[in-house]
Amino acid sequence: MTEELVRRVTNTDRRERFKWIDPEGIRAFINSTKLLPLHKHAPMDLDVTNLSPEGAAQRILEHVHGFE
Repeated sequence: MTEELVRRVTNTDRRERFKWIDPEGIRAFINSTKLLPLHKHAPMDLDVTNLSPEGAAQRILEHVHGFE
């Protein structure tokens, strides 16, 4: 997983979208942060039409709570 993220972070189109483009930075982040293993989780459909960003984030957190 780490190598795939490092490979993708260097794509030139990421710079145009103001996304993270530093491969060593992403490697350091991965090594220092516990990432949520998504393969364990059920997919989630979330209609954000009438939700604030905070509300959407809260719904996501509620969905993944306890999956760690």
